[in-house]
Order: sequence, then C-alpha cells, then structure tokens
Amino acid sequence: MFLADLAIRYDSHLQVTVPSKQQRYGKYFFDVLRVVRPDVAKLLKGSADDPCHKEVLSADEHIRIERLWDGLV
Repeated sequence: MFLADLAIRYDSHLQVTVPSKQQRYGKYFFDVLRVVRPDVAKLLKGSADDPCHKEVLSADEHIRIERLWDGLV
C-alpha cells in the first residue's frame, strides 16, 4: 500500500513542481518514509538500501524495504 501511495504522490509531485525544484525519486521516497515511518527511515539511513541518493530503486530494494515496513527483518 505504501509503495502504491508513494507512486501516486511522486507522480503528482512531478506534475505540479517546477522541473528545477523536483526531487529525484529516491530523495522523495526517503522524505516521505521519514514522515510516515521514521523508524524504517532510520534503519535505512546509510545502509545499502538507503534510497535517498538513487534515481530508481530495484524490485529487490523495494522488497527489502517492504519487509522492514512489515517488521519481517
């Protein structure tokens, strides 16, 4: 659910934000995660799965983040 909501929010961000002010996907992802689930954001920060500096996230990265979200790791 989080990933679907995030995709919708990011698409909206791209549509309403001036291109020079748009955030890359990973930064936007991390910023939303920090607000919605700061515990998960804290676990990700500085890890190999930290999305902050990425343009895209792989399916495996999404799965690992979902597992953190669900408390499975």
